[in-house]
Amino acid sequence: MNKRLDRRTAEGAALRQWLLFLAALAAWALAVGAAALGGYLFCSSRIWQDTPSYRALQFVKAHLGLFVLGSILLGWAALSYFFIARPVRHLQLLLQAAEALARPSEQPILLPQALHDAENQLNLVRTQADILVVDDEAEIADLVEVYLRSEGFAVRKAATAAQALQLVAQQEPDLALLDVMLPDGDGFALCSRLRESYLFPILMLTARVEDTDKITGLTLGADDYITKPFHPLELVARVKTQLRRFRQYNASPRPEPPEQYDIRGLQICKSSHRCTLFGQEISLTPREFALLWYLCEKQGQVISSEELFEAVWGEKYLDSNNTVMSHIARLREKLQENSRHPRFIKTVWGVGYTIE
Repeated sequence: MNKRLDRRTAEGAALRQWLLFLAALAAWALAVGAAALGGYLFCSSRIWQDTPSYRALQFVKAHLGLFVLGSILLGWAALSYFFIARPVRHLQLLLQAAEALARPSEQPILLPQALHDAENQLNLVRTQADILVVDDEAEIADLVEVYLRSEGFAVRKAATAAQALQLVAQQEPDLALLDVMLPDGDGFALCSRLRESYLFPILMLTARVEDTDKITGLTLGADDYITKPFHPLELVARVKTQLRRFRQYNASPRPEPPEQYDIRGLQICKSSHRCTLFGQEISLTPREFALLWYLCEKQGQVISSEELFEAVWGEKYLDSNNTVMSHIARLREKLQENSRHPRFIKTVWGVGYTIE
């Protein structure tokens, strides 16, 4: 499937050159046909009937008729294909992209668990991320939109730099894909202007492969640079990477977890591994201390025996396991708890344990 996707992207990028060739061919054929038609009419004039050149002109006329017909047919065929090929090829690209996305992979790729975890962390980013695609080639823009939307991104498109600035002013995107060559300017100037007011990631899309162009784009504030023809799945991967970096680097720092809890006279300190009740130290085993600390960390939440066992013992919980219950009983005893009306560790029957 990867080879087919590369070919589709390359064909979409080269479509404009083919259409320009068709337009030039049509103009040439129609011009030659018009000139030949003029010659045909000239040879058909009656003023030549009584002249010595009449037979030669009739010979030329007979051959010009076929030339006129052929030139005009060639011109109209090229012109018709020029107006039909673009929308037809446009639709074909979209249908092929949708078919490729819907078709299951013949050889599924097994990713390491770490990659699956990273993928799961991106789910929230995907559903919220708004991507701005700035490209005057509708085929490329629509193909990129198909793949980005299939990954859960919201996509807005602009064909000119002016439209892009207007869309950004209306709503700041989470990431922008900028084509270097635009009808009303170039992507470098647009990138520089966006960097004056915005910090969202910018990826440059261009058919230029010179190093100077890449250096210019990166110097003006672009975060990445990808050349056409490109692999759509590679583009999606680069988008995810830039969004993940931007979110991580700009996220507010997480507060440091507390090293000590004080719950109505029950004090427990992780750094010193001490536990006191109304100033009197309580001797706890490492398991008892870890169990009490976990309940204090989750104060106000009901924690199941399964979660407590797997968090403290680090093993898989079995249904017939009474380890947690017996350790809770010993903790209550050391905390001088009333089993019917405990002050700290309370049982929520059928659910688990909690410290309110």
